[in-house]
Amino acid sequence: MSQNNNVDQAAGALSATQVSNAVTDGIGYVRVACVWETDDVREVAEDLDDDQAAAVLLLACVSEHDAELGVNWDVLGQWADYVRNNPDVVARVIGAYGARLITDEAAA
Repeated sequence: MSQNNNVDQAAGALSATQVSNAVTDGIGYVRVACVWETDDVREVAEDLDDDQAAAVLLLACVSEHDAELGVNWDVLGQWADYVRNNPDVVARVIGAYGARLITDEAAA
């Protein structure tokens, strides 16, 4: 995909109203966040369950986040391997952050 297509796709993701609200809501700047989900983890590690995938996200995005590297597919894959090889880490990581998975039923 060309860079122009990427820009067009990103621009299309937000309505003009959303952009206007972000700029004018008093924060004085625009904030952007990329969201990674447990389904993304399963793109690189289909064998992980919900708790294991959540632990991967917590390790990659919070506990051991490397701001110079960021989060990408390789990082998720490396943390998935770590979680897979260290099963005891799942309960510790989830417990440390009080993570609670939001199911479709809980979100409704």
